[in-house]
Amino acid sequence: MIKVAILAINNTVSGCLDQYISIIGKKYYIDFDIDVFVKIEEMLRVIDKEKNYYDIIGLDTKMKASMDIEFIKMIRNINEKVIIIFLADQINEIKICLEIQPFLLLNKPFNQKDVEKNILIAYKKLMKTPAFFEYKFNRCFFKISLKDIIYYESDRKTIFINTIYGVEKIYGKKLDDIEEKLKECKITFLRIHKSILVNFLFVTKIVNNPG
Repeated sequence: MIKVAILAINNTVSGCLDQYISIIGKKYYIDFDIDVFVKIEEMLRVIDKEKNYYDIIGLDTKMKASMDIEFIKMIRNINEKVIIIFLADQINEIKICLEIQPFLLLNKPFNQKDVEKNILIAYKKLMKTPAFFEYKFNRCFFKISLKDIIYYESDRKTIFINTIYGVEKIYGKKLDDIEEKLKECKITFLRIHKSILVNFLFVTKIVNNPG
């Protein structure tokens, strides 16, 4: 799951971006969890109360508080890998932007093509963050990088983990349990068959079966 926060000066800006990101999620099978805020205090309250963090944060440059250096530092202290996207008409405070070093600038008014391009760039950046599938077998602990796993396949009580390096096996596990566990990670795995779970990073084409 990719957690997204949008902090914008009005609901028109945030609502438009929220809608576009939701469309992108459905199109590319990316699980986005989007929170929308119109006040910086609301975002801080959620972060503090739920010990929450976001992977991608869109900040409206018309909201001066969103460009405050101390606010940005606090966000990055919680998650140093957070991707910050400025939502801008035009950037006048170049000095502040250089200090904050946002990952991307997204110009208003938004259009679907530009939002999709920038969100996918941010998503690919997030995918470079190491994440692992961990399991135990015969009292030994194993972990495999999720980006190296092509697909899982179940056969009776055995799970075959097909990776770019070869095949690993897990005994006595259900594919349903693995699928549920993988929902916590940022990489999308698609259940294309009752016995097969595929890493979306290795999918090159999706065809709808009319039958």
